[in-house]
Amino acid sequence: MKGVLFDFNGTMFLDSPYHWEAWRRLTRERFSREMQPDEYWNHYHGMPNEDIVAEFGGVPLPREEALKIGDEKEALYRQACLENPADFHLTPGLPQLLDALKARGIPMAIATSVGIVNLRFYFEHFQLQRWIPLEKIVYDDGSRPGKPDPAGYLEAARRIGVAPQDCVGFEDSMSGLTAIFRAGTGRVYAVDGDGQGEKLRKAFPSLTLIPDFTAVTPQSLGL
Repeated sequence: MKGVLFDFNGTMFLDSPYHWEAWRRLTRERFSREMQPDEYWNHYHGMPNEDIVAEFGGVPLPREEALKIGDEKEALYRQACLENPADFHLTPGLPQLLDALKARGIPMAIATSVGIVNLRFYFEHFQLQRWIPLEKIVYDDGSRPGKPDPAGYLEAARRIGVAPQDCVGFEDSMSGLTAIFRAGTGRVYAVDGDGQGEKLRKAFPSLTLIPDFTAVTPQSLGL
C-alpha cells in the first residue's frame, strides 16, 4: 500500500447523529414526511444533499432549489455541532495516525460528499491543513457524480498520484463503501461509529471493521 483515501463525515469525524437529526427535522418541515431511520442508514447516509433532496421529495426540482434545501439542512447540522462541543472533535486516534502518516511521507486525500461551506467549517475548527491541503480534498462542487459513484475516489487517488489498488481506504456508509470498492481500492476499512457495522460487513464481506483509529498505525495498514 502506498497511499490513503479517507471519507470524512462519519469516518474522520463521528457526526452521523447530527446529520440524521438535521435531515429528520428538515424533511418534516419541508416535505411533511419525516425521514425514517432505516431510510437514512440503509440508503441516504453518505449521499450528496442534492441527490437526497431530489429522491426523497419525489418531485424533480431545479438544481438551485435542491441546493438551497440542502444548505438549510447543513445550517441545522453545523448548529448541532457547535452546540455539542464535547463531541466536536476528530475521531479518537485519528490525529495521531495522521501525524504518523505525514511523518512517513504517505500521500493522503479525502473524498467527501460535503460542499465547500462545510469543508471550510472543518478547516476552521479541526485545522485539517496540518495534514491534508485543500487541493487534496475532493468535495461536492457539482462537477462529478456523488457516492455511490466511484468518481470522487478515483479523483482523490489521481490527486495523490497513487493507483486506487495501491491505496488503503476508510469509509463508514453503504453508499460510500459502494463507491470506494467500485473505485478498486486495495484495502478497505469501515469505521463503525454508529453501530451499523454488521450490516456493512454483510454487504461487503472483505471489510475490516474498526471502532475508531486508536489501534491503527501505518505499519498495521501495510504502509
